[in-house]
Amino acid sequence: VGKRQADPVPSQVEEAAESLKARDKLCEVESADFGLLFREMDAFVVHGGLGTTVEALRMHKPTMVTGILLMDQRFWGLVCYS
Repeated sequence: VGKRQADPVPSQVEEAAESLKARDKLCEVESADFGLLFREMDAFVVHGGLGTTVEALRMHKPTMVTGILLMDQRFWGLVCYS
């Protein structure tokens, strides 16, 4: 979920993403109601911001924080680990 950034994406990553989308294993959207979307998911890999992390934890399903782990990402990463 989120607007696609202008950063270059390696071709092998782009090909893998397209393959996943073709098999209905990946869905890219610019915005979504996390309360509705997250009910349909089995596990979460989030960037560690307050909104997505809290919504994922509310679902009582496995949640992992990934990314550069600065500031609130470290806090939420520890919360998910605990």
